[in-house]
Amino acid sequence: MKKILFFGMLAAMLLGTVSCSSDMEPAMGDDMVRFTIELPGNIDSRAISDGLTANKLTVAVYDDQGNELPDIRVNKDIPHQTTVEFKLVKGQKYSFAFWAQAEGAPYTFDTANKTVNVSYENAKSNDETRDAFYAYRADLTVTGPMQETIYLYRPFCQLNYGASDYQDAIKAGVNATKSAVTVDHAATAFNLATGETTGDQAVTFTQEILPNDPATLAVEDKTYQWMAMNYFLVPSNKANIETSLQLYEDGNAEAVRDITVPNVPVEKNHRTNIVGNLFTEDVNFLVIIDERFDQPDYNVDIYGRPYLAAGKI
Repeated sequence: MKKILFFGMLAAMLLGTVSCSSDMEPAMGDDMVRFTIELPGNIDSRAISDGLTANKLTVAVYDDQGNELPDIRVNKDIPHQTTVEFKLVKGQKYSFAFWAQAEGAPYTFDTANKTVNVSYENAKSNDETRDAFYAYRADLTVTGPMQETIYLYRPFCQLNYGASDYQDAIKAGVNATKSAVTVDHAATAFNLATGETTGDQAVTFTQEILPNDPATLAVEDKTYQWMAMNYFLVPSNKANIETSLQLYEDGNAEAVRDITVPNVPVEKNHRTNIVGNLFTEDVNFLVIIDERFDQPDYNVDIYGRPYLAAGKI
């Protein structure tokens, strides 16, 4: 989650001449709004989903009719913390759209229409650079000094696979080093102002080296080998999909394991974890949706198998 500290600092109108030193930062006038933007976590982190890959920020500003003011749009780096300032008109109402992504990520922010379009062309599995965050602050009237906290959220689902028998598979002579994932429904566009998605297509995330080569996935106080991790927009922000996982060894074009899981619930700004024995026996999965990473909060059951759910990322 990205945390944005929003400071609207509006000084009282001064009459007469104001003197200042050229060596000092100019005082903020009654038409200046400043945003201080802070990223979560440690800047030196290398963890999956630490949010630090989303280091390019765009802030678009709109008048009270919803029209963008492109001359004051901001595009800048956010290595960990940054500030942006806008010279606005006191008494007027404005809205702000925030979008943060990795440089070169397959997203197009159409600022005029407040939408982000997603390309899944040549999408690779386990690509952390597809992580991104947004917020929309509507109807802010510039009236006086103000302070507000705004949180950026992921518009995506994060779909994960974890193996409890990875080491057993290696001992048995199967050493999967790459994974690919398919989903039968993914949205293709997202509206920052309304929070709604549009579009619906099947997507294949092509084979790529395992997450963090490899990483461990903690779910329900248990640890699994992280076999696949992918972000995608969810149609209508909440849906049940069919997904499949293919696991590959180096130098082997044929998958050593191909597993399909039907009726998997996915949800905007949540992560779904599919964990269990992926190698050594028939499919018997625990499917978990986390509301806050590793903090499940509700349980359901799928075709007689345990099925837990929880949420936000």
